[in-house]
Amino acid sequence: MIDFTVPETLYLMPRYSPANQDRQRLCTLIQSSSAFKPDHTAAYLFCNSRRNILRIIYWDGFRFTDLVYRLERGGFVWPYTEPKFMEISLQQLERLLRGDTLNPPLETSYIFNK
Repeated sequence: MIDFTVPETLYLMPRYSPANQDRQRLCTLIQSSSAFKPDHTAAYLFCNSRRNILRIIYWDGFRFTDLVYRLERGGFVWPYTEPKFMEISLQQLERLLRGDTLNPPLETSYIFNK
């Protein structure tokens, strides 16, 4: 039985990562990273260069499961930072799936003197 409970940790691979690569290569990349902890559940997110495919590799503590989320129109707002896994929150994942940035824009308040 496949268990899709919310993972303990969510990781995102910044830049346009090899989302189109085969599953075995992505699993090898995950296992060789410092973000992989065999005794914890985790989801690892990858995005292709066109930013319309989000690939999620889910580790349930025993095996990897591959999920693909594809947009028919538009693209994901994907961060372009150093190419190593970064931890994100569930709220940040929800923002990405809605087409927003990882972090909400800072609200600024202006004080006008009369």
